[in-house]
Amino acid sequence: MRVLARIFGYLRPYWRRVVLVYVALFAALGLQLSIPQVLARAIDQGIVGRDGAFLLRAAGLIVGLTILQGVFTFLRSYLVQALAERVAFDLRNELYAHLQALSFSFYDGAQTGQLMSRATDDVNNIRAMLVMAMRPLVIAVGTFAIVAVILFRADAVLAAVA
Repeated sequence: MRVLARIFGYLRPYWRRVVLVYVALFAALGLQLSIPQVLARAIDQGIVGRDGAFLLRAAGLIVGLTILQGVFTFLRSYLVQALAERVAFDLRNELYAHLQALSFSFYDGAQTGQLMSRATDDVNNIRAMLVMAMRPLVIAVGTFAIVAVILFRADAVLAAVA
């Protein structure tokens, strides 16, 4: 846990970007979960109620919501990648400064190729972890919370059973 806290500590200077990432993530999630609601109303009022105009508006709304969801998903992906690259840049600079401070005797016993390989692999693994770790847990919890609210608004007894 200390290692994770230290790694996520590198995000502290970029807290505004992290907030933007999560705003985009929750916006895309909200749009994704609103599409079935629009579809349900389109079926109930447009198809069952034989209201072609409503059905057409609902179809347009679904297309618009999907495009907007794609924009927020792209924004989130772009911001996460940019954030991970900035953190990797900071890590590389810190590692370089650390290697510069080591004594000559350390380099007498160390192999340059091994140092370079470990440094490159470790920084890339941390960068990849930041990209992957920021999203899945938050999406799972957010989806569960939003779906629970939707279910309880539709039918509390059925939602409690589910």
